[in-house]
Amino acid sequence: MISYNDTINISSLYDSKSYDELLSFINSKLKCTNIIQFLQKILNTKFSEPNTSIKLTTKTNELIIYKENFLTGLPAYSESTHTIDDYNITISYPSCQFISNASYIKKIQKDDNIIEIDKNNYKVIPINIIQRCKPFISEYKNKLNNAYVFYLNKENNSRFMYETGIINYIIYLCFVYDYDNLLLNQLAGMKNFNFMYQDFDNITFDKFKKYIKLMNKLTNE
Repeated sequence: MISYNDTINISSLYDSKSYDELLSFINSKLKCTNIIQFLQKILNTKFSEPNTSIKLTTKTNELIIYKENFLTGLPAYSESTHTIDDYNITISYPSCQFISNASYIKKIQKDDNIIEIDKNNYKVIPINIIQRCKPFISEYKNKLNNAYVFYLNKENNSRFMYETGIINYIIYLCFVYDYDNLLLNQLAGMKNFNFMYQDFDNITFDKFKKYIKLMNKLTNE
């Protein structure tokens, strides 16, 4: 779950352009090991409430994006192992913890020695190994890049690409709101409806909006 307090933190990190910290924070909440799982969890988290939508204003119109239109065409997770210079190299869809071609490499094994690749050690992979893995990496990259951030029709869609800007854009669409308004609404909930600060660790942004709407209705009756 991404709580209301999480949404405040995410919006603050996004506004300050702290993108590495933002990605790490989202990962800590969703606990994912690869980009496919990461995107699927974002999808299910954002659209956990019925009738949830994303409103996106373009130069010509306003788009309303529902769950069935968002993050479409994601491939199923799979792995393959390839032998290069006596190394058995496992390749799959990339990490969501760091954005790099090296993150497609999951494991390198020689005899009984195994290195699991992560954001802390990926720089030790020799450049020539990464270069020779490129044909295998390209298979996964091409499948991944056939997905869409959203797809409404041929005129209104946005392709997915495995790059920092696109990942940040997806986070923005799903979890970033006006920071000052988030704080004001939180303070209003605490002042007028007896919410405690810790309550915002257990309620989502969308659910809080529904509670406030219902409470205002009851107050005005």
